[in-house]
This record gives sequence, C-alpha cells and structure tokens, in this order.
Amino acid sequence: MGAGLAVAAWSAVNDDFNYDIFIGRADQDFTPFNLTTHPDDDTSPHWSPDGRKLAFTSRRQMLDETDVWVAWLNRDDAEMSERERLEAAEAKQLAKEEEEKKKKELKKKDENKDENKDEPAEEGEEEEDDGEEEPVLVEIDFSDLSLRLRRLTKFEANEKALGWSHDSEKVYFNVSQGTRLTSGTSGEKGFFEVDIWDRETDELESETISSLVLVDKTVFYVKKGKIVGREEKAETYPFSVRVREDRPALRAAIIDEGWRALDRMFYDPAFHGHDWAASLAKWRPLAASASTAEDFSVSMNWMLGEMNASHMGFYGGGKSEAKETDKQITGALGVIWDDQHQGAGRKVAEVIKGMPAARANSALAVGDIVLSVNSISYVVGENWARLMLATAGEECFLKVVNAAGEEREVAIRPSAWSAVRKALYTRKVEMARAKVETESAGNLGYIHIEGMGQSSLLEFERDLFRAASGKSALLIDVRENGGGWTTDMVLAMLMVKNHAITIPRGGGVGYPQGRRIFATWDKPIVVLCNENSYSNAEIFSWSIKTLGRGPVVGKKTYGAVISTGAAHLLDGSYVRLPFRGWYVNNAERTNMELNGCPPDYPVENLPGDFSAGIDRQLDKAIAVGLDLIAG
Repeated sequence: MGAGLAVAAWSAVNDDFNYDIFIGRADQDFTPFNLTTHPDDDTSPHWSPDGRKLAFTSRRQMLDETDVWVAWLNRDDAEMSERERLEAAEAKQLAKEEEEKKKKELKKKDENKDENKDEPAEEGEEEEDDGEEEPVLVEIDFSDLSLRLRRLTKFEANEKALGWSHDSEKVYFNVSQGTRLTSGTSGEKGFFEVDIWDRETDELESETISSLVLVDKTVFYVKKGKIVGREEKAETYPFSVRVREDRPALRAAIIDEGWRALDRMFYDPAFHGHDWAASLAKWRPLAASASTAEDFSVSMNWMLGEMNASHMGFYGGGKSEAKETDKQITGALGVIWDDQHQGAGRKVAEVIKGMPAARANSALAVGDIVLSVNSISYVVGENWARLMLATAGEECFLKVVNAAGEEREVAIRPSAWSAVRKALYTRKVEMARAKVETESAGNLGYIHIEGMGQSSLLEFERDLFRAASGKSALLIDVRENGGGWTTDMVLAMLMVKNHAITIPRGGGVGYPQGRRIFATWDKPIVVLCNENSYSNAEIFSWSIKTLGRGPVVGKKTYGAVISTGAAHLLDGSYVRLPFRGWYVNNAERTNMELNGCPPDYPVENLPGDFSAGIDRQLDKAIAVGLDLIAG
C-alpha cells in the first residue's frame, strides 16, 4: 500500500473461535488480508510509528501461552543483514543531524525577523513550518507476508504486546501469570521492552501496566492508578479526580447498560422464550431506587434470573460502608469424632491422613479422648467450635486421655477447614478406589475428576498410571464436578488408537510415551455423573455418550452449559455474558443448556445412603464395568 491510504489492522474471530490479524484499507473497498493465518489466537495488533512493522500477541508456542511477535511488512527489512541495518541506522542518524542543523539555521534567521518584519523572504529561503506532521507512508509487500513473522519474547509466562517505542526499534509488553496450563512456570511479571533486532529484553516496571500511549518520544502509561511518563527515565505525574454521583441516575444507567449487553450478545436471540424487555420494565424502577449497594445487586440478579440461564449474574456493585468484623479462623484437628461417645470430652473415631492430628509430633490415635483445648474443658453438648476459634495455624495444647486411661498433653497446630475439606475429598476417593478394586478382584480402576481445570487434568493423567495401570477397565467419576474447560484434553487421553507398536530388544509390546501429548487409555471405560455435574463435566458426559466411548451411569446432569464472558459496566461492576451455546452433535442438535446428559443406566442414591456408606451408583458402575470385561 502506498502513501495517502488509510490502513487499518485488527483481530477478528471465526466460527471456530480462532483469532487472526487482518490488514485492510478504510478509504475504499479492499478484501482484508489475513496476516497470520494460524490455528492459534493472534490478537492486539500495533503499528510501528514508521509504518513498516506490526507487533501482535500470539498463542502458538504452548497450549495456552502467549508471546509477542512482529510482522515485517517490507521485505527489505526482513532480509536486511546486521551490517546493512547498522549502515541504515548511521544514515538515519546523519539525516537527523542534518535536519537539526537546518533547524538551527532557521532559528538564527528567526532572530532577525523583528528587524525585517516587512521585508519579503529571500528567494530560496524556507517558510516557517506550519506544525502539521507529514502522514506516515505505509508500504506493504503482501507476497509471502505471512511467512515474515518473528517471535520476539520467550518467557515461560503470558506476554502481551502493548505498543512501540518512538524509533520503531522496541516493542513494549506486559508479562503476567494466570494462563490455564502454564501458570506458575515463571517468576517473571511486569512491564518490559524488547529490541526487535537482537530480542534483548529489559524490565521497566515490576508490575504490569495499562493504557499505554506514545506522545513524541515519551511513552505514557498507568501504573497502580498513577500516570507515568518514560523517555530515558520514568517520571510519575500525580493527579486526582473528584466525582459527584447522582446515585439513582447511575444505577438506572447501570441496569440499562447490563440489560443492553445481554440483549445484544446473549447466545439465544429468543432469550429462552422469555420476554427480556418485560424484565427490564419490571425491575428497573426497583433497582434504580435501591437504598444500598446490596439491594441494587439483588434487584439486578432477580432481573437476570428471569432469563432462566446458567453462567449469569451481576457482580462487583460495591458494599455499603460498614466496619469489618474481626476475622478469626476456626481451627480443625483433622479427625472424625465418635458421635456415640457419652462421657467427658470428644472421642476420636478416625484420624484423617495428612492432617495435623496425623503428624508424628502431634499425633492423636483412634480411641483418644480430647478433654480440653488450651486448658478450657469441653463439656458434652456445648459448641466445640468455640474452643477452636482463632486456632488455625497457631500452636495450642490439648489434654488427652488414651484408651488405657493414660493422660498426656499434645501440642498441635490446627489447620483451616479448607485443608480438611481437601483431605476428606482425598479420603472419599481412596475409599471408592479401594471398593472398586476389591469388588472387581483388581480388574477395574477408579478415577474421580474433581474439576475440569489444570490441577485435575494433571491429576487425571497421573492416575492413568497410578490407579488404572494393569486394569482391564476404568471407572471415571465426574459426580460433584463443577466444570471448567478440559474435556477435549481428557478425550485426547481416552480416544487414542495405536497406529503402531514398539518392541525393544529384550522387552515387551509398548509405545514410546514421549511421542504422545498425554498419557493414554484405550481400554473400556464407564463414566459416572449426577445432578451435581455441571458445565464442562456435562460436556464430558455428553461426549462419552455421543462418541460411543462407553456407558454412562448415575443421574441426569444439571443442564448448565454455556460459554460465558463478561460485560463491564459504568461503575466497574459487570454482568456475566453467556455468548456461546453448546449443542450435542446428534440429529436433534440438543442444546446442553437446560438439557442435562441422561445416563444409560439411571441410578438414584437415596437419602440416608451416604451416612450408611452406601453408593448405589458406584455399585452399578462396577457391575457394568465387569460386564464390559466379560464381553
């Protein structure tokens, strides 16, 4: 593209939700050119000030890691050698010095203008600059342009392109953690710059920044709410803003804004058969007149609730001013108590593995009776939590008597209840695994997937060796699984068909695990789900059923499956925005939202089963798994 043409670059998404960078012209018809043409996301394009390069953010190296890339729009720049680049830089510097020399000469002439105001300019004398900048010339060689892309950053983290330096030699970018599969892989974070030629990086700020703008040679950005200008060094510009709110008007605007976002972007244009406009008319007056932030939030969520959709809600509307109460965390010893004990103190029925009471230097044993905590005796029928208040992580002393009547003092540091919940989950899984292996004579393995996220995915892959190795069939349990995003990765482990086998000298039949993306399982499976399987756990249940990978046992899943985002509102609050529906790839194209996955073998766990140690769904899954093995 030549001079004078309005050129634009943007990121656009296709029906497979893959983002690419496009280049187009705004002043006339022009078929947009796909610059990146890559099956992973490319976003955030930034023109260099000289118009010869384009920086962007790309997710193409790791499963979910982003890096900063640059596109050389001019073939000469991409093919330039180091010597040619240095010579060009020297020529540029000489031209700059020549320009500065001319400016000094003009300045001297200007000093004499007062004496010669009425005299016309001499022939050949340059007129004063009118201050208007010449438009940047953008010349793009589209031939093989998609091949002239270069990766600039190599952090084991998440990098995002923010803009360019004034000389078009460096790209500014943020480094942050929090990617789904690569979080925690690097300690680096902050605001950096990278030289486009040698790819050397320098840290400018230890925290990420926002709102980067280049003005002449100075780059301005926002860091922790303050404006920073940086040329050769950083300078902070303090500022304050005073805002006067018309709260009823603001809340009326927020409810309108949230309603419009869903009106335009909700995945179902029929709004699940609901009159969405009627909801606004109904709830707007109440929300606008709310006297507190909590009341406003409740009104907004009541309006959203009428849509009868999952993955929705209003968040961040603020809280009414109130003094925060003292937060004291109740400690837990990590035992299961004997509820049948009638005497003084509390009797230990079981010590939970991995908890404070299981540690060697503070161990309690089955049959021990805890009589007091920090010299405060426990009286049967009183509130035990009162004794454990504010003890989490703090050393406290228990008076304990064992089954033989011997008394001792135990020093212990109780844990928070969050750790106990995790330990109880592990206990439950181990009990279920032992039951499956015992009742199947070691032929069936058992894995529970706690959530469809990174940690559970890695745990599932590990358990394919630890819990499934050597078994003839596998029970995969997604009951009580709240969802996430990893179904396709779990399927990548379960749907592999071997195209070959390997046999080393003196070894047996196998396949090199290092050649695969994940560990694999190609033997029979049975999946367990229930009414508390949500979102991506439902997608997983549907996928197993749709692909015919194995039978599904349990209860129909909840029916809460939509991809959601967020629409941010005037006051910093936001509404969750379900923008993408999920449909079963069957003849009916069943919408998974409001339609849970029906099991092949429906089984109801009855009230009282849990406390009695009965799991009818697991019993049925064992029977189905044994039938699969028997053929």
